[in-house]
Formats: sequence, C-alpha cells, structure tokens
Amino acid sequence: MAPVPDLSTMSIRENQTLTPDEGPGKTTIENQTVADALYDDLSFETFMVLYTFLDCGFLHLTSIIGVVGNILNIIILGSHGMDETTNILLMSLSVSDLLTSLFFFSESLCCVVSKFDYPTSAYVTTFVRVYIFPNQMWVGVSFCLSTAIAIERCVAVLFPFHVGRVFTPQRVRVVVVFIYIYMLAICCPVFNYYDYSWTFDQRYNATLPEFVFSQYYLDRFDSLENYRGYFVNNLVSNIPLIIIIICSVFIIYKLNCGKSMPIAQGSSKTRNERKIAKMLLTVCLVTFFTYLPSSVIDSYLSFIPENLNNSLQYINVWLYQLNASSNFIIYVTVSKKFRLSYHELFCKCVRSKVTREIRNQ
Repeated sequence: MAPVPDLSTMSIRENQTLTPDEGPGKTTIENQTVADALYDDLSFETFMVLYTFLDCGFLHLTSIIGVVGNILNIIILGSHGMDETTNILLMSLSVSDLLTSLFFFSESLCCVVSKFDYPTSAYVTTFVRVYIFPNQMWVGVSFCLSTAIAIERCVAVLFPFHVGRVFTPQRVRVVVVFIYIYMLAICCPVFNYYDYSWTFDQRYNATLPEFVFSQYYLDRFDSLENYRGYFVNNLVSNIPLIIIIICSVFIIYKLNCGKSMPIAQGSSKTRNERKIAKMLLTVCLVTFFTYLPSSVIDSYLSFIPENLNNSLQYINVWLYQLNASSNFIIYVTVSKKFRLSYHELFCKCVRSKVTREIRNQ
C-alpha cells in the first residue's frame, strides 16, 4: 500500500511560479516537498479540483460516517459480549476501522479548515503526518482482520462440527493481538517517511510548518520503495486478497448448495448461521473490491505513468475510507440482530420488546 498523498501543502505554492530550472523533471527530490514530488507532473488546477472534491467532500463525509458508525458498532458488540469468536473479530475490525476513520477525518478536516484558516491547518496537517502512526498500519490491520473473518467463516461452512475446536475465543484473541503486532512490525520502516520544515509564507506574513520527505527516507529511497512496493504489498495486499476471494467462493458455493449446515433446513439455528455467514461474506467482498485497485496499482507501479498513478493513489484513499465506513451499513441492512440492537440503543420506548426479540434470535 502506497503512502497516502496529501495536498494540504500545495496551497503554499498556489500563487508562486516555477523558474525554468524548477520545472517538472528538473528539480531534485531533496529540494521538493511531499506535495511537489507527488504532483509536479500534472497541472496544479487539476489536482486542486481532485483534492477539493475528494478530500474536502467525499472523504470528509465518509470519514464522519466511519467514526460515528464504528463507535456504534463497538457499543453494540460490547453489549453482546466477547464470548463468541465472531464478536471478537468484528469488535477488533471496528476498532481498526475507527482508527482509520479518525486518521482520514483529521486530514480531511485540515482540508476544510485550510479554506478558512490555512496557518492552523498547516500546523495540524504537519503534526498528523510526522508524529501520528501512518494510516497504512490501520488500513492493513483492517485488511488482515477481514482476511481472518473470511477464513473463520470458510471453516465454519466447510467443517461446521470442527470450527468450534479450531477457533476458540482464546485463540482468536491471540490472532487479533498477533495481527496488530504483525502490522506494527511491517510498518516500522515507514514510520519515518516524513519530517517537517519551516517556510515563510508571504501571504500570511508567518513562518509555517510543512511536512517533507525525511532524510531517512531520501537516503534509503530505492530500498524503502522496493520494500513497500513488493514486500509489503504482497504480504498485506496480494496474499490476503487471494485468501479472501478463495474463501468467499467456497462460502458462496456451500450457501447456494444448502450444505453449509448439517442441520434440518428449516431450523432456527440454520437460518441464523446462514444470516451470519451472508453478513460476514458481504463484509469480505466489500473489502476485496475496495482494496483490489490499490493492490493492482502497486503491483504494476513501474508500468503506470507517474501522473496517472498519483491520481489513482489519491482515489484509493477514498476507497480505503469507504471500506472503513461500510461495515456499519452492512450490519444494519443484513443482520436483524444488529438492527434490533440499534433500535434498542436509540428507542428506549421499545427496549423491552426488542430485548425479547433478541433473546429469541
């Protein structure tokens, strides 16, 4: 997964012109800001339109939905208890999606604030980029957790009598902790991608910070890009994508054949297990289709023109956030149990009725 581009620093250069020696392809990366290095191949106006439309618009809206939705998911899942493996995985996924949404919300908020108070947005954007864990870590955790959910459901429909012995609550908790530690280790080399510098802005008559590529990154540019493009992309994107689609095919096949549960077709337990399988299958498929473009782009990075790649990477940011915001909607629309729980949370007048219905699920 590529570092997520940020155009906040571009407004510093909005009223500036480049000399012939500073044009695209003639400046060195050591003298460029992150925004310059990413976007010097396309016109400033083109990227400002893309930036405003996605970052200040769609990204801001979807990140708000993601923050609110995942907080509600955590509340509901917490009320159901952590005794079931499914709840443990969904709770962990909601936490990582919440952290992803908070990161993107802070960046999209900087975009909105920059329209009214650019100096403040410059400070906040620089702080988030330099000192906060990179968003790739939270995105990767969510992806790996979705992969774990796909594996668990696949085992559940293929070997329903053995899944309880394989996926115990204690083992699932260990897997969740391992995923967080695993992604922390994977992302350690990219924690120092950015540093900050101070630039005097004549428009505001103030010296403002801006994030730039760190000396650590510049000194190891080729090795870090190869590490990110091949090693990280395969471990965090390509292999999980393959696992998710294989597990999803098995789940769909067993559900369609009606052989996923060796219980009487009309039993209540069978119907409930099918609903859970369909809900988690939807979660896995949404994850697959939102992460697939990024995986393809990173796999063929050397064959994609730089200006086109920059645009696609920025669109991928919105796809990441779309995935982090979608689970709340999936739970409400697919699962009656979740839907009733949300009613119970917000409609106290029907609490007793809903509680009885939940207990009957």
